[in-house]
Amino acid sequence: LLYIGTISKPHGIHGSCLVGNVTALPSLPPGTPVHIGYSEHFGSKAILDHIEPYRNGALLTLRGVDSIEAVDALREQGVFVDAIHISSDDRSLFDEVITGATVRLHSDGSVLGSVREVWSLPAQRMIVVETAEGNELLIPFVPSIVKSVTQSPLEIIIDPPTGLLDINEEGIHE
Repeated sequence: LLYIGTISKPHGIHGSCLVGNVTALPSLPPGTPVHIGYSEHFGSKAILDHIEPYRNGALLTLRGVDSIEAVDALREQGVFVDAIHISSDDRSLFDEVITGATVRLHSDGSVLGSVREVWSLPAQRMIVVETAEGNELLIPFVPSIVKSVTQSPLEIIIDPPTGLLDINEEGIHE
């Protein structure tokens, strides 16, 4: 099972869920079976009605979850999907696959380094990019920064907000 994100709270009054900590949002059709739980080993099966990008996360609706109270019962639980339901294009967006990817700047194509590991933090995922000099850059792995992920060659194109790389650089020299 691959981790999609964590249900954070209701959205509206009809059972939509806000999902945070989204690493990648695969294209999943209605009727896709998903797993809702605190880990891929503990939880229950559900059927997806709809999922779409929303801000730095996603909006999700599940069959049979049709009220604020029903969503509240799912708070802080992860959303997982079996890899067989994820297209080969979407698989490149997940942690296991992006380790080792070359990270380039969208603005000029320059190489920042390669992904050494992926951290799952409460607010979002972070990629740890190791530069040629052996320094670390911490980059939030969110749709507003990550512009594309390609499989061949394995690359992540980012457009960091002004100052993000400077903050990383300051931390290196302290």
